[in-house]
Amino acid sequence: MSTKVFSFKTIESIGESEYKDRGSKFLGICVEVESRDDIKNELKRIKELHPKANHHCYAWRLGTEGVDFRTSDNGEPSGSAGRPIIRQIDSAGVTNVLVVVIRYFGGTLLGIPGLVKAYKTAAEECLANTSIISKDVCKSVNITFSYPQMDDIMKLIKKLNIQILEEEMSLFCMYKLNIPLEHVSFFLEKIERLEGAAVVEEKK
Repeated sequence: MSTKVFSFKTIESIGESEYKDRGSKFLGICVEVESRDDIKNELKRIKELHPKANHHCYAWRLGTEGVDFRTSDNGEPSGSAGRPIIRQIDSAGVTNVLVVVIRYFGGTLLGIPGLVKAYKTAAEECLANTSIISKDVCKSVNITFSYPQMDDIMKLIKKLNIQILEEEMSLFCMYKLNIPLEHVSFFLEKIERLEGAAVVEEKK
C-alpha cells in the first residue's frame, strides 16, 4: 500500500552555471517544469538561445512518485551526459525539474571520464545556484455556492492556504481551487455541511 505524499521539493527559480575544460564550454541551466509540454517549450527556448552549440544534453524528472523521467545525450557518447545530469537532480532531491547542459566544443576530445565530469559539474552547479523549496501536492476542485456562503468559504480558503485558480460570479459563485492534498478531505466535508454550497465534477 503506497503512502500519500503531501509535499515535494523543487527549485525556486532558474539556476545557471558555466564549466570549462580544454577549450570546451559547458553551460548549465535548470528550470522548474510541471508537464511534458513545459519541458518541450523550455527545450525549444533554450535551443533557440544557443543555436550554434554542438550539444544540448538534458535530463528531467516529473511528479512526486519519481517514475516519470528522461535523459538525452544529444550526440555525446551513450551515458556520458544525460545520466550524470539526472544523478545530480536526484542527488539534490528535487522533482518537476529540467536541467539542460549546452556544450560548445573546443577542439579537444575529453574522453568519457572528462565528459561525465563536465556534465556532472555543470548540472550540479546550476542546481546549487538556485534555492530548493518545498511545495504542497495539490488537487484541483470546483465548487459552487451562493453569496451568503462567501464569508465562510473565504475563511476556509485562507485557513487552509488554498489557491483560487478561477472564479465566476453570476447568479451564484463558482471557484476552481487548488487545494493542498492533506486538506482535501477536511475541506470537502465542510463544503457538504454548508447549505447552498456543492462540489462540481469537472466536465471531461
